[in-house]
Amino acid sequence: MADISKVKLPDNSEYNVKDLYRGCEFIRGTQTAATNVWTGTSADSELVDGKQILYFLPYAGTSSAATLNLTLANGTTTGAKAVYFQSTSRMTTHYGANQQFRLIYHKSFNIGGTNYEGWWSEPGRDTNDNTYDRNKYTGTIKCNASTAIASGNIIVGKDGVFHHLKEGTAFSVQYPILYAQSNIGISETGNNNYNIIALTVTTTQSISMTAYAPVYIKGTLSGFTFTPVSTAPLTQTVPSGVDNYCYMLLGVAYTATTLYMTDDHRIFKFMDGSFKVYEQTFAVNNNISNGTAVDLNNIKVPGFYNCGGNNSVTHVPSGLSGSAFGLEVIKDALGEYYTQIYYPLNSNVPYLRYCNNGTWSDWEDYTRRVRQTETTTANWRKIPLGSQSSTAGASIVEVTGQLYVTPSVEVQPTTGTLNANRLSIQQSAVMQYNSTNECIEFVFS
Repeated sequence: MADISKVKLPDNSEYNVKDLYRGCEFIRGTQTAATNVWTGTSADSELVDGKQILYFLPYAGTSSAATLNLTLANGTTTGAKAVYFQSTSRMTTHYGANQQFRLIYHKSFNIGGTNYEGWWSEPGRDTNDNTYDRNKYTGTIKCNASTAIASGNIIVGKDGVFHHLKEGTAFSVQYPILYAQSNIGISETGNNNYNIIALTVTTTQSISMTAYAPVYIKGTLSGFTFTPVSTAPLTQTVPSGVDNYCYMLLGVAYTATTLYMTDDHRIFKFMDGSFKVYEQTFAVNNNISNGTAVDLNNIKVPGFYNCGGNNSVTHVPSGLSGSAFGLEVIKDALGEYYTQIYYPLNSNVPYLRYCNNGTWSDWEDYTRRVRQTETTTANWRKIPLGSQSSTAGASIVEVTGQLYVTPSVEVQPTTGTLNANRLSIQQSAVMQYNSTNECIEFVFS
């Protein structure tokens, strides 16, 4: 059987699609003190360029003389591979227990004309200055204008400023999640913050965690805005069914109160039968939380939505409560251009509206919506159907924009009578459907 993982490129060279692997796997390992050998069981011990692991060391090493190697195994073994830091320097430092390291494997890494194979760690990991377990965010950040940032807290950003995660207010996923190592006064700036670090989480939230398990920020996501579920959003409990919440990965716990925060904050959600990485480019079967306030003007992510009831819903079609419904959202163009189709509960009449450059139109009964054809031909007429009981041909009103017509409008060319609307016309009329413009056109002889 052919190996389908290999693809021929235009120059006839061979490319292995497995090299696209960029996952970050959590591995709980061991260390042999005498030789500084690290070992661990990997779900996939195959080594491909760019493979990333978060290696947890539960036992302290005692030797700093030997260079460090790492071996992964899962039925088969990778064999010992050298561990480097800062270009070609080998890692030698003995580390304390309960440390975590992000390592990236390169099969053939050319440095100074020489190819190297092995694992590379972040710069600074092989030092004795107690910074091997962290990565400092080198940029300067600004505190918000209401509450000072206190050291020891996890902080998040929005609109150019940062605030405590424990405030429970919305933040933007476009900003990094940081650990504040120092205080920052109101509206002041600071640069002693970290995006990768081992920390005690109790300053941000009092929580008893299970060691070696992921820690998430629980909340909802709309576009770039993530809203924590409360002032205590950290959790290790993931849903076994649809709960309408998103779970942003913060890091991995290694004791009941301490965790290792990473810079990989991917978002998860239970959908389509399982808990998985959430992509909001197209939201399929996206359940709107029951018992919450919903503003339809804010639902703009393309996809299909459903709302089970007991909700306070605004901007619904006139005369409808909107507590239970289905909704389809389509993005029409770059910018704030959308189409929404609203399906009320127990009704076969959908409603439609547009968002034109950020401004929403009125809802229309989708089954009665007919577009009017613009033409210069003299015998074409524009009639406001359904708005009058009868009229003579001479008093037909010409309008612009859209027409509304009840279902099953019937035109009899010989008498010119529109039976459904009881609109009497003094001329013969022909009705035709224009599939190009998706409209019904009337012409009078």
